Amino acid sequence: NLGISEFQQERSILSELSTPLRMEVTNYINRDILSNIPFLEGCHPYFTASFIQQMQPRFYSPGEIVIKEGTYGRSMFILNKGCVEVLVKGVRVVRLEDGSVFGEIALLGIANRRTATIRTLTCCDMRVISRAAFLKLVAMYPTERKKFEIEAQRRMRELREIAEKKRREEEEANKIKEQDSAENAPTTPQSGA
Repeated sequence: NLGISEFQQERSILSELSTPLRMEVTNYINRDILSNIPFLEGCHPYFTASFIQQMQPRFYSPGEIVIKEGTYGRSMFILNKGCVEVLVKGVRVVRLEDGSVFGEIALLGIANRRTATIRTLTCCDMRVISRAAFLKLVAMYPTERKKFEIEAQRRMRELREIAEKKRREEEEANKIKEQDSAENAPTTPQSGA
């Protein structure tokens, strides 16, 4: 994994290469990241290399909030190494690990506000791409844009389904608690006339 100074040095060296060679070297250098990102599979190699060149490294400690539900989204995150939890309305709905992507819903403008909170569970090495850089990139690659839109819509449906399932489970648990409370409540003797 590259630190910030190594990342900047890599960028400087790559800028001196011809475009085809830069694309090839970029994809080779970042093969570990690429192997962890399923949604980049099958993308045009130039798109993939350009995508990687637009990413910025970010590092987080355990317990940090990466994005907060309801805030305006301007970027997408790729979890290169580490583990995070996804919270919807304060309820943990899923845990994400290496290669996971989040923030794509806001990035593509399907929803301008973040649909979930992401909190780190471990130290995390992430890559971030801004909305402006991403939109410029997918404008040149319409096939890849469509692929991202489909994935973002699928993810949004998935989050809604998971949140609804959790809500139903909580309601069911509350009903059981209420029934248990009613059954265990002390009874008062009835007075007879």
